[in-house]
Amino acid sequence: MSQNDCDLSLFDRSKLTEHAWLIDPNLLWRCNSSHFVELHSKWQWLSTLVLVKSQNATLCAGFINGITSRLRSLKHLMVDGFSARDFHNGTLLLLPALHSLRLEDLKGVTDQGIEQLASSRTAHSLMSLTIVDIEIASLRTVQTLLEHSPRLTKFRLFQQCSPSLLAGTNHASKSSSLASSSLQYLHWDTLYPGPATDALALSIQHGYLPALRTLKAPTDYDGALQAVCRPITKQPLTPDDMQFLASKNQDQYIRNLRLSRIQAQLRIREVKQQPCFNVVVEDAEENVQHTHVIGSYLGDVRSKVEYSLDPDLKGSESALADHWQITVAVLGGTMGERGLSLRQLF
Repeated sequence: MSQNDCDLSLFDRSKLTEHAWLIDPNLLWRCNSSHFVELHSKWQWLSTLVLVKSQNATLCAGFINGITSRLRSLKHLMVDGFSARDFHNGTLLLLPALHSLRLEDLKGVTDQGIEQLASSRTAHSLMSLTIVDIEIASLRTVQTLLEHSPRLTKFRLFQQCSPSLLAGTNHASKSSSLASSSLQYLHWDTLYPGPATDALALSIQHGYLPALRTLKAPTDYDGALQAVCRPITKQPLTPDDMQFLASKNQDQYIRNLRLSRIQAQLRIREVKQQPCFNVVVEDAEENVQHTHVIGSYLGDVRSKVEYSLDPDLKGSESALADHWQITVAVLGGTMGERGLSLRQLF
């Protein structure tokens, strides 16, 4: 992976396979954005591209599609922070066939654009899709994506609000179910709860996601998703854990993996206090000698889905990796990782 560089001789490295651009005025000081786009024709081996835009950069019309159309080997694309002028629903529909796509903080992308993506050439080739801070409003948008992405094995949704159900329906309605025969990995992370989470839990329980093997759900506040996955191992809770829990305002929704793990363990303990069945030990005269109460457990032992609260990057307290973590690590920063690839963003 190469790093952002104002020296345009970087384009002479024709066999480059990964690159991350921070699009800002400093990057474009040696040429205008149209020339910058044209220079990407030299990167015929580039398969992974990350484009992150600062607020102050002024770009030519068709900037994104101009770059991606010149990269014949492009398979993995991340686009982050572009304005509605620079990236919108129309831009999305003109993307090439990709294996991985990450859309992040794009004000010009709406539910309508995401649903249209489902019928594009991109959707038919996608194996991994990550949507971050786009704020999908309707669960129907997610349903359409899953239904029309036949190769999709990994889907990650990270946003503030939970998608709403169709008017006149509830989470138990079949019209609210999520279905995919290919999906193996799902990261469901909506900060504020809503009935879509319960609809997802029922979809797993009813077998509408038969290939699903891993579910990462850091904002599963009431354990609805934990309950339909394999039971997780009971781990000890330390005084530090309880002090950490007490330091958090329980009336506020926050994202923190340590807090999510503690809450998952507390749910295990709470359910275990509820009796599942009694074991009665009698002697030869049928006199009761001992009675043991076997507590309940949280989860479904028949489920093939692992409930995960692991970070994308080891040592992080953020469930989702971001491009800054990758850059810091590659430059020898504090993440403690080496040999990281941009592919870990997808």
